[in-house]
Order: sequence, then C-alpha cells, then structure tokens
Amino acid sequence: MLVYMTPIGTYSLYINDQNLISPSINTLINSNSELDYQYLGLIRKFGYNQNDLTPYTNIKRLLP
Repeated sequence: MLVYMTPIGTYSLYINDQNLISPSINTLINSNSELDYQYLGLIRKFGYNQNDLTPYTNIKRLLP
C-alpha cells in the first residue's frame, strides 16, 4: 500500500487495527477504542509526542 502525504508532513494520517486510514482520528474511533495510558503519560511528562502513539490503543499515527 502506498500512502502519499504532503512533502513536509504537515497533516498526520492515522490507521486503526482494521487497517482503515484517515486524516482525522475522530473517524477511526469505535467501540473497541480504549485510552492509551502510555501516550497520556508521555504527554504529561514531556508535553508532546514524537512517535506513532495516539490517545487510543487501537489507533496509530503514520509517521512521515
């Protein structure tokens, strides 16, 4: 599968456990979505996130 993003990666793309891809995390949230406490801990500790984690365990961010 090829996924094209803007050259500087200004828009994030997200993928869920069903391999659905969307530029909006809201469209991928479903009844299986649970909070990812590791992500929340990283945000609380460092104030930002640079890896593929999102607030939900079944949704990941595609890195540029």
